[in-house]
Amino acid sequence: MYKIGLLGYNCVEWLEQSDDEMLEDFVNIYDIDDSSYISDAIMEHADRNVGIYYDDIYATASKLGDSDYWEEAMSTFSGSEPLYKMLQSAWFYYNEAQLYNNLDVLLANIVISNLNTRNEDGEIPDDFMMLIEERFDPLDFTTCDRFCDLEDMLNDLMIDIYSALLSEIEVDYWVNDEERFNEPLDNIVSSNEIYIDEFHYNNQKIPMNTKFMSDDFLEFLGLDSVSYDIEDVERGIGYLNEWGVLN
Repeated sequence: MYKIGLLGYNCVEWLEQSDDEMLEDFVNIYDIDDSSYISDAIMEHADRNVGIYYDDIYATASKLGDSDYWEEAMSTFSGSEPLYKMLQSAWFYYNEAQLYNNLDVLLANIVISNLNTRNEDGEIPDDFMMLIEERFDPLDFTTCDRFCDLEDMLNDLMIDIYSALLSEIEVDYWVNDEERFNEPLDNIVSSNEIYIDEFHYNNQKIPMNTKFMSDDFLEFLGLDSVSYDIEDVERGIGYLNEWGVLN
């Protein structure tokens, strides 16, 4: 089982609280199929991690009382509110800043956690996980507004990798028991009216129960057409892994 390592956070631990724990909790709470807005989730999580006990709140006064977070909190109040409420507000702005300062890593780790879970469940083979890791860019995910946008971006990445992989795999195949060919796999799935009797990869015959014409072969490979979606790609990855192409 291949796990992609989670990325480290840039924490200042300025309030002597566990910023790492706060950030890790954020990754554990949200997943790529969540429809929530990321900005709303950050506000909720920042507020969730503000202390509620007087001892904890007033312990922050020496730092929050002389900070940009305090100035920001003051600007939201009329000045008549209790000190503890203004300190809580400053604490909220501190937490919010830590979340935004680590946004690229937070979103990347949400995606990585999802990938690792799918790998554990046998949905994504180890070798394809390595290909994803090679092309993984944490900053890409900061363009997303909702967590479910992360899923779309990950799907696009997997489709691109799969498409590139098909172009790199060369296979032997026989057509109508007459001609033998050796071509990249993507040439075959893109072709029309190809009848295949035998299909070999690395001198190993890949079992087929019948001859395949182009559209049927696409379906067999996990593709509905030359332009495919993530469900097609996931089936295709399963076939390639079963055939030993990925290892």
